[in-house]
Amino acid sequence: MSIESSERALDILRVWLVVFTSGVAFGLVLEYKTPLLLIFKGLIKLIRFKANPVERCALRKMCWHFLGALLVTGGVLGEFWIEYKQYGAESELTRASAAARDKLNSETAAARDAAGKAIERAAKANGETAELLKIVAPRDLSEAQQNSIRAALSRVKGKLVFIRSYPGDAEAARLIVEIKNSLEPVIHVEDRTGEMIGEMAPSGFLYGIRIVPAQNERPFAEMLIRALGDKDKGNLAVEPISSFGGGISPTDIEVGTKPATGVQMSAQRTLETDIATFKSALGPRRLSEKDKQRLSDAVAKYSGLSVDIFVLQQADRPSIDEGLLLSHDIRDALSKRMNVGEYFAHDCQDWPLVGVFVEAIQDLSPDRFAAGDILGTLKSVVSTVPIIPPLDAKLPCNAISGGPIRPDGWANIRIIIGKRPTPILP
Repeated sequence: MSIESSERALDILRVWLVVFTSGVAFGLVLEYKTPLLLIFKGLIKLIRFKANPVERCALRKMCWHFLGALLVTGGVLGEFWIEYKQYGAESELTRASAAARDKLNSETAAARDAAGKAIERAAKANGETAELLKIVAPRDLSEAQQNSIRAALSRVKGKLVFIRSYPGDAEAARLIVEIKNSLEPVIHVEDRTGEMIGEMAPSGFLYGIRIVPAQNERPFAEMLIRALGDKDKGNLAVEPISSFGGGISPTDIEVGTKPATGVQMSAQRTLETDIATFKSALGPRRLSEKDKQRLSDAVAKYSGLSVDIFVLQQADRPSIDEGLLLSHDIRDALSKRMNVGEYFAHDCQDWPLVGVFVEAIQDLSPDRFAAGDILGTLKSVVSTVPIIPPLDAKLPCNAISGGPIRPDGWANIRIIIGKRPTPILP
C-alpha cells in the first residue's frame, strides 16, 4: 500500500474514532442526566449562597455517591475533546507532510535530471578530452610495433635509407628515434633529423610520413609504406607512394608534422569560406530588405535633406543593369526620409571610379553628417570610397537622364556608383 493510500485510510479511521467517542460521551451524559442535573443545580445554589444546610448535605452525599459516574463522564468528554483536536492537528500535519513530500519528490526529480545532464556533459567532455588528447598526443611506436616492423622488413636486409624531418619539430625527431630502432640493424639508417628544409608536399606542408623511393627501389619503398602504415604494424599515417619516378639518392623517409583531423577540417572550412566569398564578390551588388531598413533608420533624423544618386556608364549592359539595381535599392531606402534624385550618366568618357563614391561638403552642416551616416551603413554592404569634398568640375558626361535637375543645382550629398570592384580574396 502506498503512503497516500495509508494516509487516506488513517484519516477515515480518525473520523470514526471521533464519532464513536462522541457517542460514548453523549451516552454517559444521557445515562446520568438526572443526578448530573441535580448536582449542577445544587452547585449553582451553593455558588450563589442560596443553599440551606439540608441542601448542602444532600449535595455532598449525591456528589460522593455519583463520583464514579461524574469522573467517567468527565473523562470520556475530555477524551472526546482531545481526540477532536488531535484529529485537526494530525490533519494539518498530514497536509504539511504531503506538501513537503511533494516538494522533496520534485526536487529529487530535478536533481536526478540535473545529475543525468551533468553525466551526459561529463561523458561528452570526456569524449572530447580523449579526442583532444588523441590529437595532441605524440606519435609513438611501442616495442611490439617496432618488432613487427623489423620482422616485416627482414627480407630486405642491408638496404640504406635517409630519414629526415623539419627543423625544430621535436615530436617528429622523437618519432625518428623510434623508427630507427624499428629498422636497425636490418636496414642501415642515416639520421638527418632537421634537414628537411624546403621539402614540401605537392599540396603544401607535409603532414604524416612520405616515402621517396630511390631509382629501382619502388618495391622496397612499398614494403616500408606497408610496414609503417599497416594497422597491425606501425599504424602511422603514411602517404601512398608517388606515381612519378624516384630520386637518385637512397630512399628517403620524410617525417612531416603530425597530421590532425582538426587541421584538415579547418583547412576545408577555410576553402569553402573562400569559395563562398569569391562567389558573393562576383555577384551583383544589392541591398537586402534588412540593409534597406538599416539605411533608412540611419538617415531618419535628416528628414527633408536632398541627395542625388548617379550611376556612371559601365562597359556592358549587364554591368549597367547591376549599377542601376544598386541605385534603385539605395533610392528606395533613402526616399522614405530624404528627397532623392536618381540619374544615369550616359555617353561618358572613361571614369576611373571603382565602388560607391560619397561626396559631401566639408563643414558641420547636417548634409555632412548625413553623408557620414550613409557611408557608414553602405560600407558594411558594398565597397565604398570615403567622403571627399565635391569636385569643382562637372561630371564628365554629355547627358544626364533619369529625372529633372533641381533649380538650385545638384544636392549637397552625392552618391556616385561606379564599377563593381574586382574581388580580392583575403
